[in-house]
Amino acid sequence: AGLQPICAHRLQAGCDLVSQRFCGSGSTPLDKFPGTLGYCMGRRSGGARVSCALVGSSAHLLSVAAGASIDAHDVVIRVNSAPDGSTEANRWLAPCVGNRTTVRFSNQFGLTPQSEQPPRCINLVEPREECGGGCWLNFNRCDRSCDIKSKVKCHPTSADKQPKAWKASFVLVDTLHPSVAQTILMSGEREPGVNARTAGFTAFTYAIGACDSVTIYGYGKSCDGMVGRRYYKGRVGVWTGHPYKRENRIIEDIARLGSKSEYLNRAPGWLRAVNVTIYRPPCLRDVPEGGTLPPVSDRCVNPDPPPAPGKAKHAPAGAAPHGAAPVPAKAAAPAPAREKAAAPGAAPARPPGSLSVCSQRLKEGCDMITHRFCGEGSTPLEKFEGELGYCMGRRHHGKRVSCALVGSSSHLLSMSLGKDIDAHDVVVRVNSAPDGSGAANSWLAPCIGRRTTVRLTNQFGIIPVSAQATRCILMVEPAERCRRDCWLNGDFCPADCDVKSNIFCRPRTMPKQPAHWNQSFVMVDGLNPAVGQKILLAGPPGKGISFRTAGFTAFTYALGACDSVTVYGYGKSCHGHTGARYYSGKIEVNHGHPYHREHDIIEDIAKHGRRSIYLNTTPGWMRASKVTMYMPPCLKGEKHERVQNHCQRPAQP
Repeated sequence: AGLQPICAHRLQAGCDLVSQRFCGSGSTPLDKFPGTLGYCMGRRSGGARVSCALVGSSAHLLSVAAGASIDAHDVVIRVNSAPDGSTEANRWLAPCVGNRTTVRFSNQFGLTPQSEQPPRCINLVEPREECGGGCWLNFNRCDRSCDIKSKVKCHPTSADKQPKAWKASFVLVDTLHPSVAQTILMSGEREPGVNARTAGFTAFTYAIGACDSVTIYGYGKSCDGMVGRRYYKGRVGVWTGHPYKRENRIIEDIARLGSKSEYLNRAPGWLRAVNVTIYRPPCLRDVPEGGTLPPVSDRCVNPDPPPAPGKAKHAPAGAAPHGAAPVPAKAAAPAPAREKAAAPGAAPARPPGSLSVCSQRLKEGCDMITHRFCGEGSTPLEKFEGELGYCMGRRHHGKRVSCALVGSSSHLLSMSLGKDIDAHDVVVRVNSAPDGSGAANSWLAPCIGRRTTVRLTNQFGIIPVSAQATRCILMVEPAERCRRDCWLNGDFCPADCDVKSNIFCRPRTMPKQPAHWNQSFVMVDGLNPAVGQKILLAGPPGKGISFRTAGFTAFTYALGACDSVTVYGYGKSCHGHTGARYYSGKIEVNHGHPYHREHDIIEDIAKHGRRSIYLNTTPGWMRASKVTMYMPPCLKGEKHERVQNHCQRPAQP
């Protein structure tokens, strides 16, 4: 017998339930999981391989700077309320635990931390239910006659409703991995006191079944040998009755023996990961049985701990993490701006004269963002929720968003900027410019980074297949039947055009939407091209300036959706050539595009902000309080230096 069928049911409460026990009529099989549901379950277009970092809660994480290593994985998995280092308050943690969270497992309490970068997927493993018999803990106990579609809810057992912050993520009720984890836990020789798996072990079960390679961080004892000591303070205390030792022993056995581990005998076919590696910090290496652990100093120390009663805070706000490596001045790139939190609200309010932004649901099933066709049947910007709100820069409680806008200039290969780029909350790329997340492009990662959060694509729709699927795809030149070059600029569309029926969810030159797009949230963008065109034509007239490029449209998007923007890879190559890219694209560079004008505008807005003359016709558009344009050393000065590329494609065997 092999792996049992896996399926999904759409619950009446509005989320998906993933199961093995309740497959049958009305369920969707695993091989047909669409979009984000498929992504959250480890499915990738073209069979792209997925590397995962599974990050636990042990305090030993504070002893070593593993953050960059963690963030370099395609998927980062965390559990319950364990924070990443993406918020201002937790920035000191980033060097040790990383900034990213892709998938988060949540137990009955549903306590997930605030993050500048909401997890793409939340797997709720202990949901509220009305089936009885301890069903919430292990759905293998559930009576098959239970009507799960109406009896299982989309919120945790101990809560009356779903946390508001979860709206920015794809939430699924996970009854699959708890059941498989329980089966693995109870395999092999029985032990007294071993009854129920933990959420952390459930996350391990998910990782070995959804990922092609898994590296485990932060599972096990602290550096002083204590079990259950965490790197953060949680609202729910550690229960030492959990079978941590048993679970740790099983994890080590599977890491060593793979599919030959006795603990997988009752879960045949479950293990997808071809290698499982447990990262052990130096403080826990080579300690003899019964020996003592040497004292160590934490690499990451909270620079601003809570003050003692009656005393004021004494550490300077924003102090660097203890032990952080200095960055050489000549190699330093602009870091994401650290700004004070805005007042509660999803985004700063725009002043009078600003555009009214809304979305229309097209008949083909995607959303169109527009300012021209707002009215009956449209959804205003302030009510954008879920993926639509996230892709348009909205965040719960007005959390601020730092963005890296990454162009295509070959000068990117001359500097090691990948970590700086990936440290931003959102990474924006354009058309077919690849990131460094796949095996074929891993040589690019040190220079351009591994992440892509938002990608804008033109009429050709050529987007690279990435090991880490893009969260948002904005089509700026869609197929349409409205005439008058409506595909190029929403302002050109006839006012009487029925956009819901006559604009389509595919690029203008394609007969259908590419298959690998189903892992992303796809939207038709009729807004940013129109605003980008207004900005391009503002200011002094210029010769041969007709239409904005997709790259300039991406800059327009970043200005309006982000609180701080750092622009990389826009401009000439290190040899002074315009249009020289760091990759070979199927579509040649059109030198008739107004690259010089666009570059001048970006520089002017970076210098003058909202006072730039180019923003006179688009009042209130600029949300970003800071725009920084990164200039590589090879372009500083009057002469273009000849430099050796930091990133070079390896020789083909």
